[in-house]
Amino acid sequence: MKCTARHTKYQPMGEEFKCPQCGEMHPYFYIDESENCDCELLHVDDFAVCEKCSYSCDGASLARQLKRIASLITCPTCNGRGLIEGPCVRALEPE
Repeated sequence: MKCTARHTKYQPMGEEFKCPQCGEMHPYFYIDESENCDCELLHVDDFAVCEKCSYSCDGASLARQLKRIASLITCPTCNGRGLIEGPCVRALEPE
């Protein structure tokens, strides 16, 4: 069956999929799916929960945060269809 739920543009995979606050991975950090579908991709309306640090957010916020942590930016040459490594996030933060 085809998934009809809205997916996030950025799909974190493997080691990228961890709590943005404490860095914990499965089983403490998991997705509590809000849609009734069997799709394993991250959805905008999914709900991420970390039992270790009590962090929680929706799928869209999680994708944005994990994309930022991975230092990925939208590719300027392909009209926003891809992601490339960008400047270090820490280099952009004020001192």
